[in-house]
Amino acid sequence: MNKSKTLALAVGLCAGLSAGPLGAQDPLDLTPGEKSELFLEHLLRFAGTPREKVMELALRYELAAALSAEEEAEVDLVGDFIRDAMLETLERFRDGVRAVEAGKDGDAAPIFQELAAGRDPYAKAYARFEIAKIHERAGRHTEAVEALDRLLRENRMHLIPDAEARLLSARCYETLKRDLIAYLEYLLFLIQFPDAPKAMRDDATAKAQALEAKIGKPLTHVASRMDKIGEWLGEEKTSDDPTQKEERELVSALDKFIELAEERERRT
Repeated sequence: MNKSKTLALAVGLCAGLSAGPLGAQDPLDLTPGEKSELFLEHLLRFAGTPREKVMELALRYELAAALSAEEEAEVDLVGDFIRDAMLETLERFRDGVRAVEAGKDGDAAPIFQELAAGRDPYAKAYARFEIAKIHERAGRHTEAVEALDRLLRENRMHLIPDAEARLLSARCYETLKRDLIAYLEYLLFLIQFPDAPKAMRDDATAKAQALEAKIGKPLTHVASRMDKIGEWLGEEKTSDDPTQKEERELVSALDKFIELAEERERRT
């Protein structure tokens, strides 16, 4: 959907029309315009936002789009549009963001946890992302990657900054010195977000190259350990088993390899 159609879509939706089928179903294939389309329908049909407010938000988006000279800025426009709309229409989300902006992550966390447990899919997605960022700022990188993995697996249809989430995941894995997983996360970012800002892609490329130089060819490393993975999967091991951590890491790496292979196949 072209940016200029956003206001027309809002008018149609407010008149009771359906937005119609989307051109893509995979979250990574949705255009920024299609994501704004989904969000407008959500405001009216799920959140119960007054029609006047939806029209006001759509008009504001149109004005911002008209002032944007660069087409690649559309993803930022849609991201700002959705986040700003949530701040205006969802009081608890606004409370959480204000707490973060005031440096009060401890006050923000329970608010976002409440939203993450709710039914609103946009509130859930953005709240989970905020929770992950709170963990990362506090140095709880294991909790951060767990939150980000779940977010990217379950909620990316409703999250505009999914490229930012994927890159943050890679950086957290790298901080944890889980180099193989971090390397694969950087590769996933590069293949999934070819239109990400150049600075983000350059950083991810440099980090991936540095990690590959450090760990060698990752696929060869994992293949050489396949016998151990099979042995581990077929046995019960206690939590203090010295090999358990390595084997779990290799199984996680296999999951990432599969995701990477599927993504490459989908884009060919």
